[in-house]
Amino acid sequence: WCEYGPVFENKYGSWAFRFPAYTDIRATEQWFLMNKAKNFGEFSKAMEMQAVPLFNTIYADKDGNIMLHSGGKVPNRNPRLNWTAPITANTSDYRWTEILDYNRLPHVENPDCGYVYNANNTPLECTGDSCNWDEYFPGLQSFMYNRGERFKHLMESHEGKFTEEDLDRIKYDNSYHPNGIYETKFAALYTLDETKYPDIADAIKKMKAWDKRGNVDNPNAALAMIVHEYMRKEVNGPFALLMIRKQDVSEELAVDALRKAKKFMLKTHGTMDVPLGDVQRLIRGDKSLPAHGLREVPRATDTKLHDKKKGIYKVTGGDGYIQVARFGKDGTDIRSINAFGASSNPESPHYSDQMEMFTNHEYRKIHFELEKVEQSAERIYQPGE
Repeated sequence: WCEYGPVFENKYGSWAFRFPAYTDIRATEQWFLMNKAKNFGEFSKAMEMQAVPLFNTIYADKDGNIMLHSGGKVPNRNPRLNWTAPITANTSDYRWTEILDYNRLPHVENPDCGYVYNANNTPLECTGDSCNWDEYFPGLQSFMYNRGERFKHLMESHEGKFTEEDLDRIKYDNSYHPNGIYETKFAALYTLDETKYPDIADAIKKMKAWDKRGNVDNPNAALAMIVHEYMRKEVNGPFALLMIRKQDVSEELAVDALRKAKKFMLKTHGTMDVPLGDVQRLIRGDKSLPAHGLREVPRATDTKLHDKKKGIYKVTGGDGYIQVARFGKDGTDIRSINAFGASSNPESPHYSDQMEMFTNHEYRKIHFELEKVEQSAERIYQPGE
């Protein structure tokens, strides 16, 4: 232990960690008060506790209020110092003692642009260009991923009011944005010379022909998904890291991943011409369904090799619980869907009963009226019975 906080030791030396989360245990209390808030004022008051360490919060209500607030307990760092980690200076100047005030954190309330969004991207991009928050402090996330970039384009390029169909189209978009972050960072993969690498010339042509979409019947997306997986393993980190690190994907990495992906597909499927849904599957119990999406697209899908012999990848992350909420004078309309079901018990009928609807981009209605809840209930009981 030291003045900064807890100290951890490894073969490289001793490292002190200072982070505001270990000084406050009220996070659960703030979540509770946010959940119980009846209006924008009460919700904002709960948020002002700043007990949740870090979170992007989007708010909407029946009165037409919308808000994005990004923050929590963010250290108030001296902007004149170099905060590049790890900090090796032997001085107490870096020992911050306060957090930023609630109003100094990124926030947009009721913007004239009419919408807010977040997909783990920088809060500096959360609405239309003319309505964004534009301040800065040390430690503020400034980078974008494809999901945020894609949402930004789809939202701001829409004209007029949004229909629910419009919002679904944006939510379930499965594309890498043209001429965007993905194509910039992965340019080496799409500019390879077939004559230089004759052993993978067919795979290179296939990647160049790909439309950068992740629909289940896409004939080129399966190869791309497996190439991405080999790249991710090579850098030993999440796929999104490839989009934000300083160096672009190298030609060497692109060739190596493409060579391995081709070998894998020929060994397991006998061909590279396999639809994405034959390789990428939503699996639980004895159910296996073709899965839309790819890593870091709005219809986010993370996978892990499930059957090495058959060449099947199982969805392990990305989209999970999805909720659509409409607030109005006539009441609240909420629909939702879960990737699998409402139970983790394999013996329950709800273990996997939402998988088909999830795959088809459908929803189930959530009832709030007691009478309707009781009508749809399978069993009415008290805890302990």
